[in-house]
Amino acid sequence: MAMIRRYNRYQIVMGILAILGGLLCCFLAYLFFRYVPAWSLTEFGFEVTEGRAVMVGWVGVIVLFSSGYSVWLKGGGLTSFGESALYFESLAQGDTGGGYAVGRELGKVTGTSHALSQLFLAGPLMLFNAATRFANLIPVSAELEGRMSTVLEGLRSANKWQGLEEHEGWEKEIRYLAQVGAVDFGVTRGGPRFKANPNYTS
Repeated sequence: MAMIRRYNRYQIVMGILAILGGLLCCFLAYLFFRYVPAWSLTEFGFEVTEGRAVMVGWVGVIVLFSSGYSVWLKGGGLTSFGESALYFESLAQGDTGGGYAVGRELGKVTGTSHALSQLFLAGPLMLFNAATRFANLIPVSAELEGRMSTVLEGLRSANKWQGLEEHEGWEKEIRYLAQVGAVDFGVTRGGPRFKANPNYTS
């Protein structure tokens, strides 16, 4: 059962690391929303009670989880600054001296905002990623691994792209082989095609 155990072990380790990283990012996000708005309002002469500051901190975390869940549900993730809505290409190009100066100053503000948003959003995304990894663990079974090995050997012998119709009744084993990286997938007009990954060692 080396194939399954190796895959599960990797998923568990990465899942635990994702949980630790996610909790750290969520904690940093809470501290930001707990203290920065309260400090800003205090600087403008508004008094903020500790209870309200704590509430703002938790509301900020809840909003982040809501946004993170929406991104995760769509299969998305963190984005680079150039891909974000905070990046203004026309100003960043700096065709003129004034445009360059404005773009530079604007980039300082939007770049920092983007970095903070990605840092805070990373927390929920890492936690959802950890849940996905644990949900995708393969049942440890000598019988299942034997069937997976049989299918994999057949695919290696064929050494060509094939479809599920050629392996009727083995769909579950092929899906598990795809999870562990033993097969490569491609999409054609006829539907999904797959073949043995020549770089995979079982």
